[in-house]
Amino acid sequence: MTEGIKSMDSAEQMPSQEGCQEYFGEFAELPPPHCKLDRICVADDVRRRGVGRRLLHRFAAEARNSGCSHIALKVDESTDTAGRISFFTGFGFYPLDPKQPDHLLGTELASLIELAG
Repeated sequence: MTEGIKSMDSAEQMPSQEGCQEYFGEFAELPPPHCKLDRICVADDVRRRGVGRRLLHRFAAEARNSGCSHIALKVDESTDTAGRISFFTGFGFYPLDPKQPDHLLGTELASLIELAG
């Protein structure tokens, strides 16, 4: 699981402040490291059984153990965007980009761990 966690903890890893803003929205202003969840996927036949919640909890705990305090993600817009947004907002995620409120979401890891635990 830890190999999937990537934190950006130096300016050398991020090409510009604009790039950081793209990945972390309002979190870009916070001291690093931050974490970004690239993908979470649960097979159709096991959805609504807590698998996604457990995956989020484990990822958040690993990220916190790596020194991160906040998490950001971009919502997959290919299918059922409303369902995905509902899933993540249920765990305290909120829009980080006022120009695209359904696109970039984020939250504090501590609150995510509590809600997904």
